[in-house]
Amino acid sequence: MENQFGIYFNTVDVDGVTKQSVRLPVNPTEITVSYPGESSTYNLINIGEVIIPRNPKLAVVEISSFFPRNAFIDITVSNSWYKPEFYVEFFHQLQKKKMVFDFIINRFDSDQHMFDTSFKAVLTDFEISDKGGESGDVYYKLNVSEYRSTSPQFVELIEEDQADDVTYLTQVNQRDVPNDEIVAGDMVTVNGPVFQTDDELITAYSSSRKFVTDVRAVVNRVLPPDARESFNRVYIGGLGWVRKTDCIKGNVGNTINRINIGTSNNENA
Repeated sequence: MENQFGIYFNTVDVDGVTKQSVRLPVNPTEITVSYPGESSTYNLINIGEVIIPRNPKLAVVEISSFFPRNAFIDITVSNSWYKPEFYVEFFHQLQKKKMVFDFIINRFDSDQHMFDTSFKAVLTDFEISDKGGESGDVYYKLNVSEYRSTSPQFVELIEEDQADDVTYLTQVNQRDVPNDEIVAGDMVTVNGPVFQTDDELITAYSSSRKFVTDVRAVVNRVLPPDARESFNRVYIGGLGWVRKTDCIKGNVGNTINRINIGTSNNENA
């Protein structure tokens, strides 16, 4: 009865069709499939060691066995096996021609299928040796590494099928911002007090402000009202902040390089 547990090396053409399927004639005594990770560990103050997960490295498989000169009952996995020179030449060509192939391990327990290991691969190492007293048998070691394509991927966009009323691709537009809404990056014209102290209370605004008229500035950020204030703060160009109601969106003011923040008690907020 043929052993269903098998290890396959399938070469494929450009269309993904299998051209040649080669099965190892004798299953190895041990198969190692490594899935190394690339996560990094760091020692942080007051926390200790932490780990940052990253993408896994390429899978690697190590196999060592032999190519028999003669068939062995219950050892060879298939009745259709080849002489050692066939396998040696096959693996030499895989390595010499830098061929990408389908690597497959079919796992079975008796006649019950377990699970498979399957991925695109390249042959990275191949070594053969002869042992005394076993003339004709060729022992080997080989390493298989997972292959990931780096060629550009092309995506075909399917337009909406009006007849079947099916949408295959939906374009999501960004949220529209009203024309008069002030957001970071806008140019505004300021008429009113510019405050320098970030934690200034509304009852003490007169202590650190500079009144300006028709001053043009770029918005860094806009803060919503909080528990202390009923208005938005608009931070401009690292020069301080102003009330949103004192800003007009657009380039309608004078061009200046900076605002000199000073103290003015001539006007009330």
